[in-house]
Amino acid sequence: MEADSYTLQALKRHRAQQDKDREKWGSAWVETGRVFTRENGELLYPANVTRRFIELYEEIGFGRSGSTTAVTVPRLWLTRQAPA
Repeated sequence: MEADSYTLQALKRHRAQQDKDREKWGSAWVETGRVFTRENGELLYPANVTRRFIELYEEIGFGRSGSTTAVTVPRLWLTRQAPA
């Protein structure tokens, strides 16, 4: 998988924060092997991510299009594991 330098730096910052969260949660940390998780390592639920994405999307003024949103959150974002 290729990524630009901005994305790679963002992922490195995210990994560093996740390492801090893992340390903070100690034995309560849930190891899923996922890149994007809740603060305690638990899986993110796609419906919750989509709901929050829609809230942010509407907050900045894009609104909805008909009965569905004009955007979707790819499941791929939630299931990719970080390269070793």
